[in-house]
Amino acid sequence: MALSRLARLRERLRKTKLDAFLVSSLPSIRYLTGFTGSNALLVVRPRSAVFLTDGRYRLQSGAEVIGWRRLIVPYTLLEGVSDGHLL
Repeated sequence: MALSRLARLRERLRKTKLDAFLVSSLPSIRYLTGFTGSNALLVVRPRSAVFLTDGRYRLQSGAEVIGWRRLIVPYTLLEGVSDGHLL
């Protein structure tokens, strides 16, 4: 179910010609990925999607977040978004 939600969001990005969409709301992150932790961000682009969290959630996100590229960042999540690994 979560993967179909991601597909719909990507299609919406393509139709609106947006380059990327940053999701920071935990209820929205749970809706899109199934992740139940308390620290995460999503970066969704028309052809890629990345889930970011910190090391506390390495195992949990591995079990809950299926079909997403996962980045476990050793610093703040916003720094993870801006450090160039998402391009």
